[in-house]
Amino acid sequence: MNTFKLDVIDTILNKHLQPWTDSNERPDSSYREMLSTTWEIPMPTDLKYRLRYERHMLFTYRVRYYCRLTDNAVADHLRQAFSSIDSDQGEYMAAYLLKLTREAVTTLIADAVICCQNLSVTSDDLTNFNDKRREKEFLIILHYVIASLVRCWMEMQDRYQYVCDQSDLQDVASFYASVVGRVTDSIAYVEQIEDNEDGNKQPKILTCSFLYINNDEYDRNTSLTAFYNKLREYEQIPTETDQKHLFAIFGGKHTNCTVKWIGKEATLKTIIFKLKEKGTICTWPKEYSIWDVITHRFKDKDGNPMKDLSSYKEGMKTKDMVADIISTLS
Repeated sequence: MNTFKLDVIDTILNKHLQPWTDSNERPDSSYREMLSTTWEIPMPTDLKYRLRYERHMLFTYRVRYYCRLTDNAVADHLRQAFSSIDSDQGEYMAAYLLKLTREAVTTLIADAVICCQNLSVTSDDLTNFNDKRREKEFLIILHYVIASLVRCWMEMQDRYQYVCDQSDLQDVASFYASVVGRVTDSIAYVEQIEDNEDGNKQPKILTCSFLYINNDEYDRNTSLTAFYNKLREYEQIPTETDQKHLFAIFGGKHTNCTVKWIGKEATLKTIIFKLKEKGTICTWPKEYSIWDVITHRFKDKDGNPMKDLSSYKEGMKTKDMVADIISTLS
């Protein structure tokens, strides 16, 4: 069972998988065989950060084997965290796993930094790899572990920043500075993926939402509750729909919440467009389209992301119902 504490990396740094212990002093041919039988766990899709390093840094099979273990630990952590949070859709689960990840990452980085300090070599010594070869292997493994942990946290923070205090958000450099004690790393480092294959910036739309424009908090909550009740009364959304999820979709902040739409697709399109025309709602962030938000925040009857509804037209029989629903949001 995943404890979300990155146990494998803890084992590498503090327990029986420490590469510098006598029990792990094996010939490189042995590590080659171990690497060949350790299958790679694929990283989740839609990641925002990548690890960069010069290939020659992975100069022995021992280094490559430990890098593989580290990659698998991070991939397993992210895949299970994403799955747990996305299936739950609650902000509590996201906040809880973010807390566990942050605590594990910062603790393990502190352990790795201490291990580096106990070595007699530094990154400046990586010229002649045969001199103090073993320690240079350990140094590279430790730096790779640190960079991987930084990447793990940045992915979690980026994906679930809607539950973070905005003042706590950090970029790669500031996170490195706060937990590692340096900003740059010549062995392995983390960078944000800014461009797609064509060199154009990839829009970030996974956590977009609508903003219900109402500065009166009491009236806003009352109106959204009435809106929610009308959608259930007219059987446009399931009765068991979590009210907090609908509030999040119209909250004007990053969210991963979704709501299943069981009414006609044309009705959803009409409700959203009429609210937009009235100036009652807008997309958030504002540069994203209505279709971006609908696709990521609503699911169809089968639980799939809602498709582009531009070709759907409002039916005459639903006009009164639509008017009644949107009247709840003044």
